[in-house]
Amino acid sequence: MSLDELEQLGTNFVRASEVPERFYAQVVNAEVRPDSTGRICVYLRLRLEDNSMTVMKYTPLHIRELVLALKKLGFKNLGEVVGAVLQFEKKAFRIGYPRAIPIKVVGGGKE
Repeated sequence: MSLDELEQLGTNFVRASEVPERFYAQVVNAEVRPDSTGRICVYLRLRLEDNSMTVMKYTPLHIRELVLALKKLGFKNLGEVVGAVLQFEKKAFRIGYPRAIPIKVVGGGKE
């Protein structure tokens, strides 16, 4: 396989801080695991509209807001969001960086 062909198989990765204020993405993976400091966090791996990928990390400071948003959209557990296409909006918190919170189900998952 040529390097040009191989390059086409690669995926662009976008830093979470570089996504727009509002965007659409498909949830490819959702997991709960400790981060490097031992805090339990939620990680959402997202495929953006241009087929690039990003990972959103929700620390204990952000998890409650994420859970409330997902419940409002009709989800009962984290596994249900995998495969769903959601509209996200960045939300500022008192401390830390803004996080993308789902505001609408667009396709897949629960509609």
